[in-house]
Amino acid sequence: MKVYVAARAKYRANDVAQIHEMLQTMGYELTYDWPAGNDEIRRPYRDPESRKHNLEAQAKMLKAASEADIFIFLDDPELRGAYMELGAFLRNCLDNHLKRKAYIVGPDSHERESVFESPEYVIFCDTIEEVYKNLSQ
Repeated sequence: MKVYVAARAKYRANDVAQIHEMLQTMGYELTYDWPAGNDEIRRPYRDPESRKHNLEAQAKMLKAASEADIFIFLDDPELRGAYMELGAFLRNCLDNHLKRKAYIVGPDSHERESVFESPEYVIFCDTIEEVYKNLSQ
């Protein structure tokens, strides 16, 4: 099973690296290790040269998110980019959702509602440990 983890890069790259390590120990394959590839991304994002340069990284992340069997979303206030990856995953699930799951992780994430999070394969968890437990079953 292939996994993609989305989170706020600025603050959560180290958390994602630890989660990747745990998931690989559990026998899961990563579709893309974006924290390792983030060195190539240029800022400011809206600068014309940065936009052109970042197209390849953007395509890798969206493709990897859409191809995952398991999508883990580390929810944080003011999160933006990871919602694009979640959207890519959910769009791909429209055609093939069997055995696929999206985990939205965060103590307050279940309080915000979106129609896109209503399918049965979207699961809310307060902690990443709950995700690990669910994946171990």
